[in-house]
This record gives sequence, structure tokens and C-alpha cells, in this order.
Amino acid sequence: MGCSKIVSARQPGEWCQYSQQCDAVELGSLCQNERCQCAPGMLRNGHSCSFVDRKCVIRGYVWIPEIGECLQVLQPGAIGCSHSAQCSVAAHGAYCSRHTCTCPEGLVPSDGTCGKQCPAGFTFSSVTGQCIPPDLGDGLDHLYATILSYYVFDHIPRPLAQRRQSSFNLSFYNLFCFAVVRPGEQCFYSTQCEAENAEMICDRSICRCPNNKLFTGATCAENCPPGYMEANGICKQGCDPTQVEHNGRCYDQVAAGQSCVLNSQCTGGTSCVNGFCICPASMTIRGGSCRQSNLFSTSLLVR
Repeated sequence: MGCSKIVSARQPGEWCQYSQQCDAVELGSLCQNERCQCAPGMLRNGHSCSFVDRKCVIRGYVWIPEIGECLQVLQPGAIGCSHSAQCSVAAHGAYCSRHTCTCPEGLVPSDGTCGKQCPAGFTFSSVTGQCIPPDLGDGLDHLYATILSYYVFDHIPRPLAQRRQSSFNLSFYNLFCFAVVRPGEQCFYSTQCEAENAEMICDRSICRCPNNKLFTGATCAENCPPGYMEANGICKQGCDPTQVEHNGRCYDQVAAGQSCVLNSQCTGGTSCVNGFCICPASMTIRGGSCRQSNLFSTSLLVR
């Protein structure tokens, strides 16, 4: 016998032990304070999640009315924000200061949210909302060791003999079972990442390479291979010629009148306004292109 998932998938608002339970029902949902919370930029609606603003229907992004665009949600401590809404939807009370998502007074960035300052040797867990002991260790040896204790297996205490946990799709932490996590996916502890790839660590709730290196699909490197782009520290296939890249995502180029997220998507001199590619004021949309307005042309002749 090996580890087993302690509880099944959970709906938004239900009790949880790790984020994978929540994500299995609602993509991007997180386990915070032992409850499944909707992904940043979304609100709970009964046992499902809906977007905060229908003008922005991309997970992980939030609508910024001041500029009429969707911007990426950033976790506390992340650099690159321009509006506080990018931070506050990830953690209540967080705000953008000097292009950095900053926690309110008395809290510090930790585990993807704003948590309390923990004593030395402990780390804050957004899942429990408490300070927890450090990881079991850095190496896979801990996954193969004989644990002279008991652990939870289908809610029944049983002794754990010497077993190679790599033959199962779960790892353990402090005598509990947790799903093994692939590079680029959400994690709780580094042991979840190490069980899939020995180089990985759990950094800001994502399995990544250490020291800001990038995962090429086989190993950690300083840069992605030619034709690849970076997203969450993972190298993935680059965008097609008819697409534009923004923060590791590919967006199709679109014509006048079509829906958009970024200005760079809009072609033919159009701009992304309120989610659509709009022509300049002196022009109208005809046949998917911007044409000089008849009214504007007539006014020039009268003059």
C-alpha cells in the first residue's frame, strides 16, 4: 500500500486540505484557510465561480476600468503591478506600491497571500492559515525512508514500512499524503514537486526551478530553447505568427469589431476599448476594416 488522497474533490466554499481538491472542480481555485476559494478575479456563486467583471473573462486576469484593459493578477510580493486591483483580488487588502504588490500593515507576502510573520523555523501556510513546521527535507531520500510512526491511510492509522513512494502518484509531508505535482502546477510543499522532478521546488505555490532558472521540459536552464517562451518559469511552445504574446500567453490578432484583451491584438489601426477592437473616431467599421466616415468626408467638402 502507498499514500492515498485523504479527501476527494471539493466545490467552492467546501472544506479542503490542498488546492488540487478545489482545482479539480473549478479550474484555478485554491485551498485557503481550509476552504476552497475561487481563482483570483472570480467570485463564488453558490458552489461555482463566476468572473468579477464580464469585460474580463480570462482566468488569472482582472478588468481595470481606468485603462479599459485586462491585466494579470499578481500575488503579494510580486513585481510588475500598475494598479492595486491586480493585487487586491489575489489577497484582501493588498495594494500596488512602487510596482510591487504589498501586504497591509502587520502581514507579509507568504505562500501566495498575505500571512502573519511566523517564528524562526516555521512558514505560513495559506491552506491552514497558520504557521507550520519546515519541510521534511530537500532530497527524495525522505520519500523512501522508514518512518517510525503512523500516518493517515484512508483515515485509518497504520504503520508505514519501507516503501518506495515513487511507485505511487502521491508524496507525503508530516505523515500526510499529498498529490505529486508537475512543473508549472500549483503546489503546497516542495516534496510534491521533487517526487516528479528532483530539481523542482515549491516557490510561490508553483513548482519551479530554483534560482530563477527555467524548466525546458527536461531540465533547469538559464534560458528557454529557440521558439519557446516562458510562463510561470516553464518553457512552452511560442506563439503562432498570427498571434501576440503577453505574460506567457498567446492571443489571436483580431480585426475591427472583434473582441479583444490587448491593444496589440487589434489590427488595422484599431484599439482595444471595453473588450472590442474599435476604429478611430473619424472612421467606421465596414467589412471588418476601418473606413473613413461618410459624415466626416461630407463635412470636409462643405468647408
